[in-house]
Amino acid sequence: MCFYDRECWFFAMNELDCLKNYVDIVRYQGLSHANRYTGVPISILSKQLSWLEEYYGVRLIERSNRRFVVTDIGMLCYKRAKQILDYINDTEASLADLSNELIGEVKISYPGAFFQKQCAACMVNLNLQFPKLHLQMSYDDYPYSVMDGETDIAISNFEVSANDLERTVLLELPQSFYVSSHFSEKQKLPKTVESLSEYNCLFNHTYYKGHYWETSDDGKVFISGNFISNDDTALVSACLEGVGVLCYPDYLMKTYLNQGKVLKLTLDNTPKNMSIYLYHAASVERASIKTAIEFIQNYFKRF
Repeated sequence: MCFYDRECWFFAMNELDCLKNYVDIVRYQGLSHANRYTGVPISILSKQLSWLEEYYGVRLIERSNRRFVVTDIGMLCYKRAKQILDYINDTEASLADLSNELIGEVKISYPGAFFQKQCAACMVNLNLQFPKLHLQMSYDDYPYSVMDGETDIAISNFEVSANDLERTVLLELPQSFYVSSHFSEKQKLPKTVESLSEYNCLFNHTYYKGHYWETSDDGKVFISGNFISNDDTALVSACLEGVGVLCYPDYLMKTYLNQGKVLKLTLDNTPKNMSIYLYHAASVERASIKTAIEFIQNYFKRF
């Protein structure tokens, strides 16, 4: 087809790039979400979506301010585009095997809160060691994206089991109970783990859906509180201000402890370690994914 009679921006579009970003638009359920996870400006995503719809002569996504709706043809386009992109990645992986040089794309998700910096540093080092490897990273606390085929590797502190999912423990993070250094000015410090139920406990509802903290002896202490969030930064800030008791990994509270801003509670029991897991498909064929898995595992052995 010839597009010389159309606008310059239309002629300049690259079909493969448009399909790649269209897959992300559908995967993340909207332009703004796709922008958040990929960094591609919304204006570009919008133009590429319009280009595809004009190029194919069909409506791919229904325009609505209330909800994101993919048309039946749009879903077919999404599935076909994914097949094309997967085929390209497989081709790159095969060429990498023949050339003994690691190339291709690896999609990795990791938590966007407490473990973000450590994961980001790992990804940077992975890229430095394999500069021709294309890394596509996104924030996701859950590993389900591996099961859906949306990512190749997921780092998560959630324990999930499935027949087609391989899970290994990446590391164990010791935790403790913390309060601000001036917490005792308002009320007495707790003496036992069981007494925590009488205090305002700060907790992440995505981690502790049952409103309890697990202890090192596999016990449970049921908690309550008026400050509940899925934002760990907000929880730490609340702890520092003396709002309540926080159960958190020690290495993340070390700086505040050394600065005298928090107290580590010495009770009759300690919290259970937080496990960080590495997830990938049960069967991995591509050399790029295998190498990335091995690199990540070795990187976190230093912690």
